[in-house]
Amino acid sequence: MVGQGPVRHLEVVRRVLERGTTIHQVACTVGYRDLGHFDRVFRRWEGQTPSRYRCQGLS
Repeated sequence: MVGQGPVRHLEVVRRVLERGTTIHQVACTVGYRDLGHFDRVFRRWEGQTPSRYRCQGLS
């Protein structure tokens, strides 16, 4: 994963909104091996889980 902090946050959000990838694939791609930890970090950033964020963003 390139960068840390805000750059990483933006990259994660962009990847979560991509069609054709699972949340688990996104987590692994950006360097999270533990899906639970990825879920907690994403929820801290966005106030909701990656799955819920994706559903709202793609509707």
